[in-house]
Amino acid sequence: MPNHPNTSFLTPLSRFDGAPDAIVRADCQQMLPLVPTGSVALTHTSPPYNIGRRYHGFRDSQEIEHYSNLIENVARELFRVTRPGGSLFWQVGYTDFGGNANGESSGIKVLDALSLPIFETMGFHLWDRIIWNYFGSMAFKSKFTNRHETILWLLKPNETGSTRPVFHLDEIRERSKEYDGRNHLFGRNPGNVWQAERVAFGSVGQTSHIAVFPEEVSEKIVRACSQPGDVILDPFSGSGTLPKVAYTLDRRFLACEISEKYARQSDSRLRMWGSSHAENLAIGLLVQYAFHGRKGSKPIRYLADVLQGYAAKDDLPRDHAALEEAARVILGAERVTKVIKLQKQKLWVKYDRIIADRKVIDELSAADRGLAFCYGHRKRWNGVRRYLTAGRALIDLRTAIDDAGGTSRFVRSICRKANARFLIDGQQVRCLRTDPGLGCNGAPEVTRQPNQQMTFS
Repeated sequence: MPNHPNTSFLTPLSRFDGAPDAIVRADCQQMLPLVPTGSVALTHTSPPYNIGRRYHGFRDSQEIEHYSNLIENVARELFRVTRPGGSLFWQVGYTDFGGNANGESSGIKVLDALSLPIFETMGFHLWDRIIWNYFGSMAFKSKFTNRHETILWLLKPNETGSTRPVFHLDEIRERSKEYDGRNHLFGRNPGNVWQAERVAFGSVGQTSHIAVFPEEVSEKIVRACSQPGDVILDPFSGSGTLPKVAYTLDRRFLACEISEKYARQSDSRLRMWGSSHAENLAIGLLVQYAFHGRKGSKPIRYLADVLQGYAAKDDLPRDHAALEEAARVILGAERVTKVIKLQKQKLWVKYDRIIADRKVIDELSAADRGLAFCYGHRKRWNGVRRYLTAGRALIDLRTAIDDAGGTSRFVRSICRKANARFLIDGQQVRCLRTDPGLGCNGAPEVTRQPNQQMTFS
């Protein structure tokens, strides 16, 4: 993945050659024909809903024929650029294509019902229909308040006609409601009804875009249905949620946005982060434990010492090694015996409590919080998975520091990469942004204790 130090991800349409890691400022009907055929592993996008919102550069109020033509043109190109077996997540809500002769509304149109026949005509197969449920929304006096949107999961069949998708369930398992020893060590399948709060307009880190959805929605999709190095596409990228998620999860991205204002804000959003778990762990640790969540200036040597304190231990704690071995035994067991069930319950209770205890600030707990600063969906994982992945990220961070030739050099490289957050001034680093950015409200931290007292023999 390109390092992009002190550069922009913005690419003019006239210079776009289909190469990834680009935000193209254009109408996607102009940009998509330039994307190579079969190059995209996954698309997650949310088109305009035709509800008269004020988007810069787009008329969000069209006759149904014109709107349908837009969807057809985009669907045709999305089928072409998607690789066989690739997925498209089409996120939509409701609209109203005008009223009767008296100017009264004739009712709503369901956009997934309008879109699905178009995509099926192009060759996509419907794999699932996901409901995103949220609380805050515009209130109505003549109908129930909208509290959900729909995400169509569509597949492009491969050469044999198979429609089985890439799906990494273990990457998105969520904390189970009960400490039931029959459950998977990493938790439950999240199901196809997702609860995540909308990003409130005017909240911390918000831009002028009026329809930002939480990062954890895109993060769940990207983690589940792609792999590092895959090309991820959003032809209606808006505030840049999908590009940010793809970039920070070590994927390549292609984004198109018709508004120059939104495209520039998206570029700034991307330049607050690194392109791997190790880099974003370092950014989270520096913001929270070197700058203590406040803007200001610190010597590079001091920032290096902070990272050194967390990442440069000779060995990770023995407790982490023991958890790695316990997880290996449980996940590799042929049968879920009584002993295995008890081992799971002990681990769940122990590590959920460690993660929930904000007073614990050892290197692994700090690493977990550093990662949660970037990855909103992480807060839905159970303590076992969070503790395991925090340890692995620390190991990767130590390797990245060694590869950079030392901690100070690594700090400089991170600050050059995340140049919308940090500014190097001689031997000092100024922290310009301390917020995670857009769409990170996600899931609240869960501090629940076991539902019942359990005794272990």
